[in-house]
Amino acid sequence: MFVCALLCLLLRPRIVQYKSLWALTNIAAGNHEHAEYLVGQGAAPEFVRLMSSNIARLREQACWALGNIAGDCAELRDEVLAAGAMNAVLEMLRPDDAKLSAVKTATWTMSNLCRGKPPPAFNEVRTFLCTSVGVAVLGVGCGAVEVERDGMMITQFYRPT
Repeated sequence: MFVCALLCLLLRPRIVQYKSLWALTNIAAGNHEHAEYLVGQGAAPEFVRLMSSNIARLREQACWALGNIAGDCAELRDEVLAAGAMNAVLEMLRPDDAKLSAVKTATWTMSNLCRGKPPPAFNEVRTFLCTSVGVAVLGVGCGAVEVERDGMMITQFYRPT
């Protein structure tokens, strides 16, 4: 009930959105049941929606929440990917004027989207692995190749785009 109320508050003015999102991010960092409950209540698409906000701190907080959920287990990672998180996080990494904290959060979230057993479907992570968006993020991409190597052909990652 409390989570549903917080999710509804994500539609309110920005200060209420931010405080609600912050609380939901902390819930997502809890145990597996907490993260699973958030996903079951439709939180992942709402967080992805907030990633397109024109308010930088809302985007960063939503990214952090998605990273918490994606880092919980492969099943929830796949739910976050299905909600469209990959493209939303990539967009956070593109601006030249992005804050360092936002880049770090997006990089960490991207690493959670690209790892786990079983590995994510190649089509879900291809966009990231085939895009050069900065030296720091490239390290995450290389780590994903190492983790994913047993489930995919590594040579696919190195083909020019």
